[in-house]
Amino acid sequence: MEYTVISGTQMNVSRIAQGTWAIGGWMWGGTDERESIRTIHAALDKGINLIDTAPVYGFGVSEEIVGKAIEERGHREKVFIATKVGLEWHGLHRHLSSPLAGFRHPDRRNGSDHAGPIQGGSDPCDRCE
Repeated sequence: MEYTVISGTQMNVSRIAQGTWAIGGWMWGGTDERESIRTIHAALDKGINLIDTAPVYGFGVSEEIVGKAIEERGHREKVFIATKVGLEWHGLHRHLSSPLAGFRHPDRRNGSDHAGPIQGGSDPCDRCE
């Protein structure tokens, strides 16, 4: 696995990230939590240490599964969880939110006591309507 340091940080992350949008289940026909955890474990076994998630992935389900997978595996300090801010779901409606609103909640859902890379969320749904 190749690694790179994120500019302006000391985060040495894998060049390949594990994406978790579909693990959230919503819009993808549901999710199998155990299979999702096995998938994350397989990525970690291959040296991937960057996991991309967001509060809007399955209304937080993705973040919860990522947290469970990392807790089962251990070594939280070696895994970087990249999350997004700026978009929240309330029921079936999306809302732009303050970046700080998105920053407060993900760490509680994924069981982490610290944040990894934070990204501004985009709103691809405006092209779906």
